[in-house]
Amino acid sequence: MLPVEPRQYRFRLLNGSDSRFYHLKLTEGLSMWQIASDNGLLPQPVEQELLLLAPGERKEVIIDFSNSALSGKTIIFTNDANTPYPDGDPVDADDSQAQIMAFRVELPLNRDYPLTPVPASFHKPLPAVASATNVRKLILVEGEDEHGRLLPMLGTLDGGPMRHEDPITETPALNSTEIWEIYNFTPDAHPIHLHLVSFRVLSSQDMTGTVNHETGEVSNVQLQGQLLPPEPGQAGKKDTYPVAPGQMTRLLATFDRAGLYAWHCHILSHEDHDMMRPYFVGSPQVTQSGHSQVGDASGPAWRNSPFQIYPNPFTRFANLQLNVAEASAVAVRLFDLSGRLVRQLPARQLPAGQHLLPIDGTNLQSGMYLCELQVGPQFYRRRIVVAQ
Repeated sequence: MLPVEPRQYRFRLLNGSDSRFYHLKLTEGLSMWQIASDNGLLPQPVEQELLLLAPGERKEVIIDFSNSALSGKTIIFTNDANTPYPDGDPVDADDSQAQIMAFRVELPLNRDYPLTPVPASFHKPLPAVASATNVRKLILVEGEDEHGRLLPMLGTLDGGPMRHEDPITETPALNSTEIWEIYNFTPDAHPIHLHLVSFRVLSSQDMTGTVNHETGEVSNVQLQGQLLPPEPGQAGKKDTYPVAPGQMTRLLATFDRAGLYAWHCHILSHEDHDMMRPYFVGSPQVTQSGHSQVGDASGPAWRNSPFQIYPNPFTRFANLQLNVAEASAVAVRLFDLSGRLVRQLPARQLPAGQHLLPIDGTNLQSGMYLCELQVGPQFYRRRIVVAQ
């Protein structure tokens, strides 16, 4: 229990649970003013009687304990969110998850705090939809792994579900603005998080589709009904948003940091198995020293070699970014320092352009290896480090 003075308090709330959502309400008839979400102030404050907080979400609220009728009373944050959310088992009223936090109005004022009016607006402009140059259609699906366990996955509407180690499909240009349409074909809400980028929630819309439960692929997707705007408390700059089941949610993001990042479900067990995908912003930049700022810091610079590896060192999986000048047969091999072949990607014919190929380091011992790229008759080599 937190002792409080009879005045206003500003709280930043973070849901750090593995998978539990919280639907927070104050006792004693108190409401709260939400003033911010994940990445900053809302366009205007929102009075909330109920506050939904998904795993990984952050929200800032102002609670006013100054009413003399509250003196000596205990005010409790209660929770009634089903688990899984939204249609799972209800919270038992006697369970510890039904009462989240208590405030006791018992401390004397240590100075005369004036009541501060909540401003009508914070004048925080948001990115315009017209600035978007690309639309990506992404999916959330569930299947089973080889052991019969639930396997939540991300993917694309056209390509189907993908594992973390599959080739990167999301490659926004640096400083570009894109719309990501996220289709949730699972029965539960998933808090989707984009690393190191702020997005704006544009709308959600009901949809239907057919899911192949063996492959996870979807078909016959139909959008239904009207576009639903985000709740006022979700109208600011976000990096985590609970995508509701049976809905397509549209996010508007400007990718202003170059490099390799991830987007994933913020339910911890889901991002571990296997609801996490990498995305890459921009192209590797060459420093004055001639080394790439992304990935390998040794060997020829990007401008002198057709491929780059990132991250390097890596643990389980790395990505080989390849620049093919003209259509060619491409093969990738990994050797240990004794010259023994330890990994080999199947040879494939690639068209001209940039490509991303996964390198699987699972079960390799820690140490230095040599990655060999063959493009047609030409060979290129680069050192790579496995750090298990």
